[in-house]
Amino acid sequence: RTFFLSQEGGQTYNETSTSESNNFNHRANVRLEYTIDTMNTIFFTPQISFQNNRSKSNLKGLTSYGDAGLISALTNSIDSKSSGFNTNNNLLYMHKFKKDRRTISVNAGFQMNNKSGRSNLYSTSVYYTASDTGEVVDQKTNTASDGYTASGSLSYTEPVKKSGQLTFNYSPSYNRNNSDKTTNQMDTLTDTYSILDTVLTNRFNNLVVTQKGGIAYRIRKEKGMFNIGADYQNVYLQGSQIFPN
Repeated sequence: RTFFLSQEGGQTYNETSTSESNNFNHRANVRLEYTIDTMNTIFFTPQISFQNNRSKSNLKGLTSYGDAGLISALTNSIDSKSSGFNTNNNLLYMHKFKKDRRTISVNAGFQMNNKSGRSNLYSTSVYYTASDTGEVVDQKTNTASDGYTASGSLSYTEPVKKSGQLTFNYSPSYNRNNSDKTTNQMDTLTDTYSILDTVLTNRFNNLVVTQKGGIAYRIRKEKGMFNIGADYQNVYLQGSQIFPN
């Protein structure tokens, strides 16, 4: 890449870069249905997935100006790796009463996720001036996040005359997530990553508790259907930033 700055000449930037990435994903989904009898049925749907990711990149850039030669040189190397899994399980129980259109169903769900990773960054910048200067960035970052959600729902339907139906529902959930990112710079005296970078480090926890309930009325005729309902939801949110405090 050439930048024409004046008639005498311009800057030329030459860059060489390589990158490589590998991503592996595995998923499994199952649906199990068990009919106890004509009035009771159970559904179980477990799901799970795994991920593994690895990436590398290298870059070298040189900037020169006419006959003056090199102005600056840049090198950048990044190596990162992460892995994790997610799981989602739901159990549903459905019961039919002897009275037509009177039913009750109970659902329980549990979700969980976990992910961790690390990355290394090594970068050098050299500026060729009257007094040559340079900068080196050598840092290591570790990340970790995990969380889970426990939820449930209860639904009851009651027939009203021949064509109407009332539905009552209640759905609570509890969700918690944790996140941790720690970045350390290289200590050249001890040759270890022991200098904490407070700008690139953070830790926090998050909690969400939800409760939702509602009622709906539906009437079905030969030529159409009418439905009306109302829900009420209460959400409690709590966040804790552990670092920076």
